[in-house]
Amino acid sequence: MLIFNFCASENVGRLVTPAKKLEDTIRLSELVIEVLQQNEEHHAEAFAWWSDLMMEHAETFLCFYSADMDAALEIQPPDSWDSFPLFQLLNDFLRVDCE
Repeated sequence: MLIFNFCASENVGRLVTPAKKLEDTIRLSELVIEVLQQNEEHHAEAFAWWSDLMMEHAETFLCFYSADMDAALEIQPPDSWDSFPLFQLLNDFLRVDCE
């Protein structure tokens, strides 16, 4: 998986702390959102009649990303607000994307 390799290649040979894993996941979120927005901007006109295909592509892309996000969230302390920026970033993207 290309997305998993992003986080893995950043931390080769190091013990990854929950904070570092979350930081990597937030950065990965920013990249995923950027790619999805670029796809929409650059291909929306060309694939206007293929909107279902573009939606399926976005869902698949987010599904691959969610595996990395879940792994990062599983190792976070349960009483921490450290993951709030991640959810805020995703919420902002999804809120705007639905409009």
